Amino acid sequence: MYVERLVSAHNLIKSDMRASMSRETLNDCLIVKESMSALSTFDPRRSIAKWSTLRQRRPTTSESVEKVQKYLLDQ
Repeated sequence: MYVERLVSAHNLIKSDMRASMSRETLNDCLIVKESMSALSTFDPRRSIAKWSTLRQRRPTTSESVEKVQKYLLDQ
């Protein structure tokens, strides 16, 4: 059953429109698809906080710093 789900996911990800997708990208997509948990259990706060601190996207305001701190503290 696992192999059938994997083949089905492969067919959905690599359609005719995405025929030039590299093998590495396809493998990454399949790993994400197979290893992700139910969406209802996902808590995005940690990911948002990490994304916010990777690089500066806009001039930092005290409000944006407070938002990042809120996400970090709520974990």
